Amino acid sequence: MFERYKFSLRQVWNICSKPDATLRYETLLNAFYGKNILKQYIMPQAEMLLCVVFITTLLYSEFNLASAVVSAIFNCFSFVVSYGVSCFLVRWVSLRWFVKQFDVRNVSIMVASLMSVTFVVNLFTALMPNMFFLKLFYVYMFYLVWVMSEGVVDVSEENRNKYMVLIALLVIVVPIVIMLLLKKMVPNL
Repeated sequence: MFERYKFSLRQVWNICSKPDATLRYETLLNAFYGKNILKQYIMPQAEMLLCVVFITTLLYSEFNLASAVVSAIFNCFSFVVSYGVSCFLVRWVSLRWFVKQFDVRNVSIMVASLMSVTFVVNLFTALMPNMFFLKLFYVYMFYLVWVMSEGVVDVSEENRNKYMVLIALLVIVVPIVIMLLLKKMVPNL
């Protein structure tokens, strides 16, 4: 039953604990070889977030069961949609501003790897809602983009700083904006 989550959790652990070894081009391609990134990496993370947000909303908040269900679904939906929107925006920014046509698979691997940080932050802030300062872990995403910009997407040395800042900010801001839009629809979340 838990086999579905092993790859995703192992990869998140490797990305967060030893990025230099995990984020090499060959290592990433081997890790994701033959895998559907959305089904086998993003969705298990979204499902774990769904469960954790549902349980912690029931435990920590004064909301009822319906609010906990809606909050959990919105968090899950926001995570999955953020992945898709981020993939599109990273490819668009890369093509528009850096005149780079990246392989769709490479971009999706990069965004999925960056979404690991979003997953960890969302998971820990759901488990410990008063520890909002854990969101500072998003800064780690800049380093991850820097590491991946050498091999995975192959950005030139003079453009690497701009690319790192733009892509990291995109992947940080997109989930926040999507969640804010969802919260506008249901103001009690």
